Amino acid sequence: MTYESLISYEQLHMMVLAFLATCIAIPVGSFIYSWIISLTHLESQKIVVPSYDFGPERDPIHIMGQHTPYDWAQEIN
Repeated sequence: MTYESLISYEQLHMMVLAFLATCIAIPVGSFIYSWIISLTHLESQKIVVPSYDFGPERDPIHIMGQHTPYDWAQEIN
């Protein structure tokens, strides 16, 4: 019994090469895309404020007219 194959070996070879090229091209293309996008950002957008503060600790809550911190314990009583 003889039959003809649906695809030839050359077509199968090209399909495998196209699949492998796609597996390589997608990560490389995304890297190049992110690199090009990073070039378009201004230097002012790249400023990073440090998270550390070596200044004295301050209590941000104050009663108006007084320079002492608010005492929450007095409110509960």
